[in-house]
Amino acid sequence: MLQEIYLPEEIDIKEDGEFTATITIKPYHPGYGPTVGNALRRVLLSSLPGAAVTQMKLEGVDHEFSALEGVQEDIVTLMLNVKGIRVASTSKDPIEIRLKKQGKGKVTAKDFDVPPEVTIINSDHLIATITDDKATLDLMCVVEQGRGYVPSDTQDPKARAIGTIALDAVFTPVERVSFTVENVRVGQATDYHSLKMTITTNGSISPREAIEQAASILRDHFTQLAGSFDGMLTGNRPHEEIIEETAEEPKSPENTLNLLQLPSRVHNALERVGITTVEQVMELSDEQISDIPGLGAKAVQDVAGARDDFKKRLEDGKEAKE
Repeated sequence: MLQEIYLPEEIDIKEDGEFTATITIKPYHPGYGPTVGNALRRVLLSSLPGAAVTQMKLEGVDHEFSALEGVQEDIVTLMLNVKGIRVASTSKDPIEIRLKKQGKGKVTAKDFDVPPEVTIINSDHLIATITDDKATLDLMCVVEQGRGYVPSDTQDPKARAIGTIALDAVFTPVERVSFTVENVRVGQATDYHSLKMTITTNGSISPREAIEQAASILRDHFTQLAGSFDGMLTGNRPHEEIIEETAEEPKSPENTLNLLQLPSRVHNALERVGITTVEQVMELSDEQISDIPGLGAKAVQDVAGARDDFKKRLEDGKEAKE
């Protein structure tokens, strides 16, 4: 019998932080959870477009092994700090941003003068610390669009001005992606999959936008492979009414001990051991009655007598009906 492959019905996006969200998709056909999860994760980390600082130039510095007077950080540390700037850019061409600061104090990313095409996400990111009132930090950076990770040694040195330092560029806007796959029940089957992905971005795009872009890239590749085939081998799951079965709470038997007209002390002793009905008393043997805690010899006799009297009344009632 041909088993249908249905598309997942539920997509839930839960924000876990400013730039983090957990996306749950279910139910996937058995085996499709890791298949889809791995494909999305690889595209999210490697193929989404983004922007990064690719070059920097410091006035008075010719290369990364130079020193800058009046600045606490060395040039290598400055390079690492500049690489940590998160940017977004709408310009397809490389665009320059500039920072010029004089006097003691901390220099952060918000001190850059940026054109309208560029947005700095982490404006409080530390760039340098000036330790001399007379010192000046004059820094120019180049922001470019790209994908994935591009090491500095792949940049053409001939295309850079003298004194410009190339930086390793991390263009991808996605910082971390993890996913888990759990089994879920669909009807009688228990091997369907629930895919849960946690995505953290650098703030230039939201996790929702990231997964939409990754899915779009995968869709375009698979559409090309499908060629002229325009059939559909998957479908939407038929909507069936789901009936949740709730177990009925067991009803407590009605307390009918009063029918035996026992003394209250004996009545309470029976209730303490869970005997609350005449039927329960009638099933007790003399030995079981004598084992009940709190019953003396007289009380045992009272219970046994009441039991026998009630049995006799029931038998007399049956005979009268006959």
